[in-house]
Amino acid sequence: MRASPVAIARAFMQSRGRGKGKKASVVRLETRSTTVHHPSYGALEAELLGGGKATLLMQIVFMEKGDVGFVGGDHEDPQSFLKLARCILSDQVCIIEKKRTATGTVFEATKLAWQRNSYQVIDKEALSSAPSGCIWRELLPGANGSASRRYPVFYKRGQGQFVFRVAEGADITELALQARRMAWFGLQDGFPPYVPLENPQVSVAMSMDLRAFDRVLGKISFNVMTYLCGDTYVRHTAFDPVRKAIRTGRSEVFYRRFPEERVPEILNGVPRDCHAVVLSAVRQQDSTYMIGAILLLYGVAYFVELARAAPTPPDKIKEFLVIEFTQHRIENLNSFEFIKKYPPHLTLL
Repeated sequence: MRASPVAIARAFMQSRGRGKGKKASVVRLETRSTTVHHPSYGALEAELLGGGKATLLMQIVFMEKGDVGFVGGDHEDPQSFLKLARCILSDQVCIIEKKRTATGTVFEATKLAWQRNSYQVIDKEALSSAPSGCIWRELLPGANGSASRRYPVFYKRGQGQFVFRVAEGADITELALQARRMAWFGLQDGFPPYVPLENPQVSVAMSMDLRAFDRVLGKISFNVMTYLCGDTYVRHTAFDPVRKAIRTGRSEVFYRRFPEERVPEILNGVPRDCHAVVLSAVRQQDSTYMIGAILLLYGVAYFVELARAAPTPPDKIKEFLVIEFTQHRIENLNSFEFIKKYPPHLTLL
C-alpha cells in the first residue's frame, strides 16, 4: 500500500497509522527519493509524513575540498542527533548495503575499526539479515535532469536508522572519519554552524506497480468477506480464482473504479475521513450468486468481483464496515443502522 495510488491519499489525509500514543505508527510514502533543495548544500534528504507534512532530516553534508555542512529541520535537537551519531560511529562500525541477487536479498557488511586516528576496513562478508546497530549504505540516485546537485550525506531517518548516501565507489572510511569528527566536535568553534531550514519545499520521486493494485483491493475485499461470512464459506471452490490471483499475481482481480463524482449512492453519505466496505450478492438464474465488494477508500469508490457462481451467502453479508481512519475506529453495522447513521444522498429522477 505504501507504493500504491492509495498511498498518496493516505499520506495527505491520515496523520498517523495504527497504534496509540507513542506506539502509533507514522504514515509514510515509500519513495525512491524525497529531497529538499538548499541553495548551498543542493538536494538534501527529507521525508513526507502523515498529513503531507514535509520534514528535512538531520544530516551531515560532505562537499568538495573536505568542507562539511550540518543541516536539518525543526523536528529534532541538533545536540541529540550528534549524541546518537557518536554512539553509532564508535570504535567498531558495521556498514550494510542491501543488494538484490538472482537468488534473493543479500546484506553486504563492511566492518570498520578505529585505528591510528582513522577508520580501517577489517572485514567484509555477506549476511542473510542486517544486524542491529549498523549504518546503512545507499547509493546516490542519478541526476535524472534535476538542477539540484547531490552531495554525499550522513543522515538519520525518522525511524532512527543512520544512513550514508554516497556515490558508487566512494571511500566510506574517509566519510566515516569526517562524520565522526562532526559528531564529536560539531557545534564548537571552528566547525560549520548548524543550519536549520524551515518550511522546505519537497521533491518526491516514486514508482508505483499498478499491476499489484488489483491484488491490494482484492485482499481487502476477501478479508472483509472472511470476517463477515466465515472460513467455511470463503473456502468454497467458487472463490479459488480470486484467491489464486491475490496470492500469486498470475491472473488479475477484476475491479472497476467509479468516477469521483459518482460514488455509489449507498455509500455517498459516508464522511471523507472514513473508509467503508459493503458486500454485494446477486442471485442468478441457476441459483448461484455473484459476489462482489464495494469499497470506499479515501473518498474513491471501487467495485471488486470475488466470485461468479458462489453458494448462498450467510445473512451477515448484508452488513457494512465503516472505518474512521483518523481515529482508528471500526463500526460493524447492519443495513438499518448504517442508513440511519450515514443516510445516502439520493438523486431523484
